[in-house]
Amino acid sequence: MTWWHYLLLFFIGQPLALFIGYAVGIQYESETLPAWLRFVFEVIVCLALIIDFIANMTVLSIYLWELPQIHDRREWTFSTRLERLCLDTTTWQGRTALQVALLLNRIAPPGKPHIKNAGR
Repeated sequence: MTWWHYLLLFFIGQPLALFIGYAVGIQYESETLPAWLRFVFEVIVCLALIIDFIANMTVLSIYLWELPQIHDRREWTFSTRLERLCLDTTTWQGRTALQVALLLNRIAPPGKPHIKNAGR
């Protein structure tokens, strides 16, 4: 593999892995899971949190053209950053965050939105 393969993997692979981890891991909040499957989802959620932290600090900072506010708001995960960005939809970051938040809330179990400020 050449250097641009690694660059492509970095910029597309991290957000894609984060989205897949979210789509699978958010089902952990569903109340109809058997106990053994709940354990599998706990492992997936732990892995997704690690990917979430790394992607939030690197690739997603480049995509949104801003660093997470880890000192003031403790934005360690992308979800907490989305909640802040959804409050101000006058910027392109806010409008983009709102669309991502609405997509994530659509995947979440019914009645349990993941991003609270989306679609207010």
